[in-house]
Parts: sequence; structure tokens; C-alpha cells
Amino acid sequence: MDEPFNSIEDFSPGKDPAEAAASGPPEARSNASLHMQQLMACLEIGKALTSTFDMEEILHTVLSRISLLVPARNWSLLLVDQPSNSLRFEVAVGLAPELLKDVRIPLGEGIAGSAALSGKPILVEDVSSDPRFSDKVDKRTGFKTKAVICLPLKIRDSVIGVVEIVNPKDSCLFRPEAVTILSILADYVAIAIGNSLNYKKIAALSMTDTVTGYYNTRFLHEFLDELLEPGPGQAKEVSLIFVDMDEFKAVVDAHGHLLGTKVLKEVADVMASKLGPKDHLVRYGGG
Repeated sequence: MDEPFNSIEDFSPGKDPAEAAASGPPEARSNASLHMQQLMACLEIGKALTSTFDMEEILHTVLSRISLLVPARNWSLLLVDQPSNSLRFEVAVGLAPELLKDVRIPLGEGIAGSAALSGKPILVEDVSSDPRFSDKVDKRTGFKTKAVICLPLKIRDSVIGVVEIVNPKDSCLFRPEAVTILSILADYVAIAIGNSLNYKKIAALSMTDTVTGYYNTRFLHEFLDELLEPGPGQAKEVSLIFVDMDEFKAVVDAHGHLLGTKVLKEVADVMASKLGPKDHLVRYGGG
């Protein structure tokens, strides 16, 4: 991507850069327009991402904005799944999501896994000549990958995922200056996702009992409000069971609060092991 202004005279005192570009050759005007589009895209994404903590809304906003700025056959956003040390597809544009929901890419495998492991952008104009390329997803979806731009998403030097641009329509995207703007967009995405995850953690803590690790009274009240107000034609059967631990105070008085806390936790775990997937265990009362 060439610089939008071709000579030092373009920056002479009193000369408006926009006017200089407008009066310059067609290539300069085209580059100035592209730079303006990129700047506006960054501003729009930045404004949108600070207006919500909802992950789905964040990802939809980002990918819709970026896809307008950088046309490609498909886009993917993959997040690191810590337990399996792999990447999972969070959003896929241009591919059937149901084909990818169970796909896991180990860190270090393929272009995406390599970018996640190294924490550095990877640009491959011809995947057939790159030994890191894996056709696992192509075989699953029937898609033909020819070129890939993969950008790591990092928070405080820790990789949380990658954005993958597949078969971009403009070869100029492989130039270093284009990667710079894409990396800025990736930083926006990473910060927004990090904020969303932190918000979810805080929200979950506010609904969690600190002793047992299960739901607390606040969750029960909010959940019952939702459960008891079904929509039209959505009548539900609900069971609410209260269980009291007899002589629990005697255990605390005799053996102390530390052992009492352990007993509560063990009893809660036994009860939770007997519940179904749609059931909820709540500690009613207590801290």
C-alpha cells in the first residue's frame, strides 16, 4: 500500500493534506480514500466495542465491520480452550457453523494453531507451499483454502484466540502496512473479548455461593422471576425443594467453622451429583 502523498510539497505549511491528495494523481486519491476507510472502520469498531459487554454482539459487530473493510471468502474467530490447549471456532462467516462446532485445533497445528502458539501474525499467499497448513477444516467443510491471514488476539501478552481471514480478495492485504491496520483491529477485538469475559466472571461471582461454589439466594430470586413468567403458550411444571441440615449448628459449635464449611461443601457436592442437567442447586441463606 503506497503512501497517499507523493512528495514533500504535499505537507508544506498551510496546505491541507486532504486537498493535496484530491489534487494529486488518481493513485494518491485512491490511497487517501482507503486510509480514510480504514480510519473510520477503526473508529466505528472502537465505539461499538465500548458500548456492550455481550460477547455475541461484540463478535457480530467486529466481523461485520471488518468484512466490509477487508473482503474475503470467509472469516473465522477462534478462541483458546484452556482445558484442551486448543482452539475452538467461536464465529465462522462463510462456513456452516454446525460443521465446525466440534472441531478443535491444537495449539501449534496449522496456520491458526501456529499463530496462537507464537503470538505473531502469519500471512500465507499460497497455502500449498507452506508446510504449516492443515486441510482438516477444508475436508470437513468442502471449502478450498488458497490464502490465509491469521492474526493473534492477545491480552497482556497472553494469546486468547486468533482471527483468520481466508482467501482475501485483495492481494494488497499481504503488504506490511495492511497488516498493521489489521493488527490494530485485532487488538480492539482482544480487548473487547477480555472485557466481556471479565464481566461474565464478575456476574457469575455475584450469583455464586462462596462456601459451596453453587448458586446463591440472589440467583434463586432472579431465576424464579424468569421461570414463573413464561410466554404465551409456554406453561411449565416447576418443582422447588428446600432441604435443611439438622444439627448443623452442633457440628460448628463442636468442631469449628472450618470443618463446618467443609461439611457444607461435601453435602452440596453429593446433592449436585444426583441432579439432572436442567436442575439447579442453590444454597439458600448463608454467605
